[in-house]
Amino acid sequence: MAFFDMPEAAGCYQRYLDYYCNGREAEAQLTLTQFMQSSDPIENTARYGARFTDSAFARETLSPLGLNGYIRVPVRNPRGGGMLAVMRGPRDRAFSRQEEQALIGIASYLRHAFEAPAAPVDTFLRDGEDGLLILDPQGRVRHRTARAAFLLYCLIDSAGGSPASPFDNSDLKTLLVRLVRELERPHAGPPAVTIVNAWGAFHIEHALAGIGSRE
Repeated sequence: MAFFDMPEAAGCYQRYLDYYCNGREAEAQLTLTQFMQSSDPIENTARYGARFTDSAFARETLSPLGLNGYIRVPVRNPRGGGMLAVMRGPRDRAFSRQEEQALIGIASYLRHAFEAPAAPVDTFLRDGEDGLLILDPQGRVRHRTARAAFLLYCLIDSAGGSPASPFDNSDLKTLLVRLVRELERPHAGPPAVTIVNAWGAFHIEHALAGIGSRE
């Protein structure tokens, strides 16, 4: 399972799915789409023999990781679902029938996770992790952590049609410059601002406090 804290990375992952999972896999086994649409409860790559192990797909995706096969089970639901895979290397013993049945059983539990209502705010924002921005005296971003970039995407997202980078947003640029200018004034504490949108409340303050999400 993967989570990308930079939204543009999702496009790279989609290209991976299109090229490998729904393209090159056809040379070695069922493609991901075919597998999800089939009635098979499980697929073991060992059943394909040399067709799988000698395929370009296996050489390009598994061999560099020291793997030579896997079993996978679909986790299907009305929205499409997902897939659970367990991989092993060339020195590992083959998957037993008992292990295959155990994986099928786990898939039934995972199905509930796919069917549960999505809660992206609780999952990705209210986890207590802050981001960090380093600005120059003109308020320009010289460094940012991936977490800061992700939180800033959510901060500007309420307007819709967010640019390729949150740092191209004119309102955000103005806000960061304002925070830096506040340092030139006598202050009881570090300059700070809180912005509330559909994702929640975002608190940005100076003095290396970074950007964080608050309920």
